[in-house]
Amino acid sequence: MKAELEKAKAINKDEYTPDSVKPLTDAQTAGQGIVDAPDNKTTAEIEAATQALKDAQKDLVQKADKAELQKAIDKANT
Repeated sequence: MKAELEKAKAINKDEYTPDSVKPLTDAQTAGQGIVDAPDNKTTAEIEAATQALKDAQKDLVQKADKAELQKAIDKANT
């Protein structure tokens, strides 16, 4: 769990779409809650939260690089 939290924290969330970052942020919050108070959590809860972090990282969608599109638009307008 701690390793997955560290991976998630290291991700530059500005590079990804807000809709794909939200599940990661939610999973981080839940995971941090488990790390902060692990005594009352079952192994299944910890494993589920860890898997949610992994899935959220895998499902991140990078923002489109619109620089090439803008160049084409600028060229078409000239």
